[in-house]
Amino acid sequence: MDDAIVSAFAEALHGGDAVAIDDATLAENAKDYWGFGRQPGLVLRPRSRDDVVAAVKVAAAHHVSLVARAGASNCSAGVMAGADRAVLDLTQMNRVLDINPTARTARVQPGVINFDLQQQLAPHKLVFSPDPVSAHLASIGGNIIENAGGPHALKYGVTYNHVLSVEAVLADGTVINLDAADDGPDLLGILIGSEG
Repeated sequence: MDDAIVSAFAEALHGGDAVAIDDATLAENAKDYWGFGRQPGLVLRPRSRDDVVAAVKVAAAHHVSLVARAGASNCSAGVMAGADRAVLDLTQMNRVLDINPTARTARVQPGVINFDLQQQLAPHKLVFSPDPVSAHLASIGGNIIENAGGPHALKYGVTYNHVLSVEAVLADGTVINLDAADDGPDLLGILIGSEG
């Protein structure tokens, strides 16, 4: 990856490990759980939505393709990088922001692992029904973009049936909020499962 592009990302993303180009990190992000993939040109580690927006804006300005990655369970080959691409490693965005037992909702960052969310919901007698085989390493962001299912889907439905809203960053850095209750076309439904 060109030094000027790496510098632009480093300037936009603050933090010592926010931009990585060392061989070890690139190799760690080269393959998915199944062993498929290619080494990326660099790895970006956002910690917040604002970091994601900053990274996306730099990528758009420099025509760099971004490949979002968290758990990398990757059953549809969606996290395939390459030397001209940057991996957007969402593993540091792994916080459950809110659990509301009364409303039976949780607000989470995209890097939260499905199994970890289940563990935090259990004391409230709640569950996130999508339970793919990869739940021990699959992220909620990945579940959403893949419309994950699992054995519980036969009775309770797939991810689409359990997501009320999503905050998404578009390719130009614009932040949008899609809600299941929005009037008009089901844009949330178009987003859920769009990778898979």
